[in-house]
Amino acid sequence: MTALTGFTILHANRAEMLRDVILAWLARDPLSSPLDDEVFLVQSQGMAQWLKHALAESPAGIAAALDFQLPQGFLWRCYRAVLGEDSVPAQSPFDKAPLSWRLYRELPAWLHEPVFAPLARFVEADADPRRLYQLAHQLADLYDQYQSYRADWLTGWENGHDDITRHGRPAPLPEGERWQAELWRRLAGQLASARHTHRAAVHQRFVAALREGTPPPGSLPERVVVFGLSALPQQTLEALDAISRHSHVLMAVNNPCRYYWGDIVEGREWLRRQAEQRHRRRSGMPAALDDSTLHLHAHPLLASWGRQGRDFIALLADYDRWQSAAATHAQDIDLFDEAVPAGTLPLLQQVQQAVLELEPLPAEPHRLPLPDHSIAFHVAHSPLREVEILHDQLLAMFDDPELALKPRDVMVMVPDISSYAPFIRAVFGKLPPDHPRFIPFALSDQSAVSTEPLLRALQQLLDLPALRLTVSEVLELLDVAAMRRRFRLRETDLPLLTRWIEGSGIRWGLSAAQRAELGMPDDFDQNSWHFGLDRMLLGYACGAGASWQGMAPYDEVGGMDAALAGQLADLLSTLAHWRQCLQEPATPAGWQARIAALAEACLDIKDEHDLLLYAGIADTLDNWVATLDGNGLADTRLPLEVVRDVLLGQLADTSVSMRFLGGAVNFGTLMPMRAIPFKVICLLGLNDGDYPRSQNRADFDLMAQDYRPGDRSRRDDDRYLLLEALLSARRRFYLSWVGKSPRDNRPRPPSVLVEQLRDYLAAGWQAAPLGTEPATTGLLAALTTEHPLQPFSPRYFSRAPDARPQPDQPPLFTYDSDWRAIHDATDPPAEPAAALPLPLPDWDGRTDAVTLARFLRQPAATFLHGRLKVRFGELDELAEDEPFALDPLATHQLKSRLLEAVRDVPEAETGRHWQAAATRLTEEGGLPFGAAGAQLLQACHAPVMALRQNWHRLDDLTDLPPLTLPPLLLPLAGDQTATLLAHCDGLQAVAADSPPLRRRVMRTGRLADSAGRGADTRWIPRLHTLVGFWPAHLALQAAGLAIPTLIVGETVTLQLAPLPADEARHCLQVLAGYWRQAHGEPLPLPCKTAGVWLQQQDASAARQAYEGGYHSTGERAESPALARLFPAFEDLDLARLDALATDLYAPLLASVTVPESAA
Repeated sequence: MTALTGFTILHANRAEMLRDVILAWLARDPLSSPLDDEVFLVQSQGMAQWLKHALAESPAGIAAALDFQLPQGFLWRCYRAVLGEDSVPAQSPFDKAPLSWRLYRELPAWLHEPVFAPLARFVEADADPRRLYQLAHQLADLYDQYQSYRADWLTGWENGHDDITRHGRPAPLPEGERWQAELWRRLAGQLASARHTHRAAVHQRFVAALREGTPPPGSLPERVVVFGLSALPQQTLEALDAISRHSHVLMAVNNPCRYYWGDIVEGREWLRRQAEQRHRRRSGMPAALDDSTLHLHAHPLLASWGRQGRDFIALLADYDRWQSAAATHAQDIDLFDEAVPAGTLPLLQQVQQAVLELEPLPAEPHRLPLPDHSIAFHVAHSPLREVEILHDQLLAMFDDPELALKPRDVMVMVPDISSYAPFIRAVFGKLPPDHPRFIPFALSDQSAVSTEPLLRALQQLLDLPALRLTVSEVLELLDVAAMRRRFRLRETDLPLLTRWIEGSGIRWGLSAAQRAELGMPDDFDQNSWHFGLDRMLLGYACGAGASWQGMAPYDEVGGMDAALAGQLADLLSTLAHWRQCLQEPATPAGWQARIAALAEACLDIKDEHDLLLYAGIADTLDNWVATLDGNGLADTRLPLEVVRDVLLGQLADTSVSMRFLGGAVNFGTLMPMRAIPFKVICLLGLNDGDYPRSQNRADFDLMAQDYRPGDRSRRDDDRYLLLEALLSARRRFYLSWVGKSPRDNRPRPPSVLVEQLRDYLAAGWQAAPLGTEPATTGLLAALTTEHPLQPFSPRYFSRAPDARPQPDQPPLFTYDSDWRAIHDATDPPAEPAAALPLPLPDWDGRTDAVTLARFLRQPAATFLHGRLKVRFGELDELAEDEPFALDPLATHQLKSRLLEAVRDVPEAETGRHWQAAATRLTEEGGLPFGAAGAQLLQACHAPVMALRQNWHRLDDLTDLPPLTLPPLLLPLAGDQTATLLAHCDGLQAVAADSPPLRRRVMRTGRLADSAGRGADTRWIPRLHTLVGFWPAHLALQAAGLAIPTLIVGETVTLQLAPLPADEARHCLQVLAGYWRQAHGEPLPLPCKTAGVWLQQQDASAARQAYEGGYHSTGERAESPALARLFPAFEDLDLARLDALATDLYAPLLASVTVPESAA
């Protein structure tokens, strides 16, 4: 049973060695009482879990009576136990949370004083009510840091000395920062009765009590094991040293180097004193070093990345009292690996050994036999590609029998897991567990608010006063099951409800009243939820029909589903009520009750997981109210903005815990104190500017100007973290970054730390193939793989030498069998694959006139849409803004509605009917609000009336119902036959019962452009407008109905002349053949450009039509398919364009005339 006291520090370069020694120590020397817990201090739950697993894998197979704590919480509990709970409260009023609220309460009364002018300027710069709390919170955080890292400053300020230290020497506070000392004195004066309870004062009393006397029995644990910490404030080390006088403090330090390495840090002269050196110098290192020659004897990575660990180990030298005792008892506390000949090791182990032995760069680079996969660099075009590449690389590692790798042996870390989580889920989560390529994975370190739908719903509800309440925001609330249950909605109801919302014209805003609060006109109710809901209810009550009180009914609501409209009304009423309630300030207790009532009104929580989450929210509110009550803010009325930010900030700090060794690949954020060994460690997102991560320190943080060993720095943390990751990888170290632009393939630099590692490797090693052959490749090229932009790139599936990104780089591969199947279908190609058509897919032999018309309009897009199923710009998104301007399709539909209203009425009645149609469109929410809508109607008036006039120039015939033509068989190449189906409308005859048919009449917008003037006016048809009518016209002719098709436009009426049946059949056969061919290769046939070429035979005019000019954008810019397939005019191949256009479009243009009846 242990009776040891003292401060024992164990140094080792491997965490496994420290773990095993600690476990053996505990087994040989158990605590005096079996009822006592073994106390461990760790910096992360991941490290705690790793140790628990190790203890559970011991022969006993049990991990019990273990108490894992964080250092700060442990020390505060020791303070209270030693000094007495009456002397040290459970929470100090100087802790960050209570101090934030005290400052929030007191600052307004102090800011008018000249000394606090800098703070007053910050608060007055913005009227946002959150600004005062943000300042208070930053100041509380600053003083909290000072209590741990600059206790001497606070003591001096309390005694009236406005001094700090710079480079170890006293210095006066800058004039603009004297408010910091004055503010601390004000706070200490207010809390006079508790002024000795801030951490700095309590720490001094604690250390003095332990050094001068005996603590109360049972106040300190018998043993404290400190494991895996790479940095601690000097104050914490002082406290542990004081505890070690009465308990045994056993600290296990992961030290990357067996030799003393403090000398390699510039400006640390005091570290060089021999009396303070815990470890001996490396043999051959000079006793006296000049700053200008430090780098000649330093390990480059230790010098660049090791500052944090170096300073921590130097601090430990002050408290390492065990050395002499260890010598007396012949015990060795240095647990470093023995040196191994470097030439027999993979590159990763050689680098780790070089760090362990403090080896500078050699005069001559070492020769590294290739291939060596222990360190690998991967360059991608996007975060998604990084994850896709990682998935393939892990599958290859799992297939390697030498690695004997399991998913739990892999750790993947990124600078910010929240930005990579969607890509990780998309790639690793797309396969079912029984799929051969499935890799189990676990995502950690995500904010609970970002992962829990219930918390996201609560966040949105608290944001109600600030939300526009767009369609997507309300539907996002209904994605949460608890929200749907409260309003009696099922998940299957949402598609129908969404269609009603879209059809009734809802865009955003509860009502005109809410919009008025946002600065909109008082009568702006159009496209609001109130507007759309009223239309739904009116449509249910009255059906389709006339408007009522300026409201057009939406008649889709009816039948058994009509109750959905009532449930939607209930939801909107509830949101409107709480939006008003939340805008009123309230006391902390009032907010607690209000938030509980909000949750009760909007959420029906039944799921056990959600119940636990909500219990956590309730606890957070309880603690928050207690904190404010304790700081005299119980009666203070707080605005929603402050309450929301505080509550959501505390909930956001709750993250999903690490689940190490759970049988899955672990994904997490690059975090300090996570030096847990894994066989494979992968780092993604190591981009320039993203890592090391930037730290936005407050301008008034004086610690930034006076660095001391033990201070925390985000950039130093990140540098040491990368060193820890490098040293914790046992078999593979994998680094990845976005090194190419996805737009133009331009190179992008990696993190400066990656560049430093690559420079170090290039300077220390050179590639050497196996055997006696001379080196033919650079080391970095052999370790780096530059991947293509797309996962289906042919280079992944070709074994040809040019499949490699560079001749000396590792070969590319993928395990994705779906992409492989596509490429296997076309291998082996006789020519480059891009020049060959793909094999035509199977089909049922049927097509129709509409499909052929779509093909004629965009031949190139048929390959992407019909064969590859690639579509550009067709996102299924709901409109969230009221209409400001209409796109071409919506404009065409608007003109059609207006034409229907005035086409068949007498000339004198057109004005009234026009106005009636415009009013109806406004009541349906289809027009922009106010003057913008009036301007749009005015712009439509002339072309619609011109179209009406052209319509009335035609002979007065009778409209007939649509006609479905008999299927038409069209022989194609390869002994195939196409069956054409056609459905024709717009047919007219002399009378309904008087055959034969006389004509087909269609209408469109602008049909042709004019050339010349007066009697010399010549009409140039717009090919891209006419092609939509051509297949149905041909089908009529091929069926023996030799009638013209008249197309009434805004400027002119054109006619497609009748054709002989055989000629029409031949045209359809050619058309269907090219349509079929377009499924195997993209046809270089832009419709507008082809029309210009056929009518002008001018290559420069065709180029301008395609690429655009000073006054036009060009057809390429209008079609993403063309821009993707044929980025330049030369890519079209003018000779082939001419042949295709002649076959497909020339017969159409030849049949176009201006009919006499419309002239």
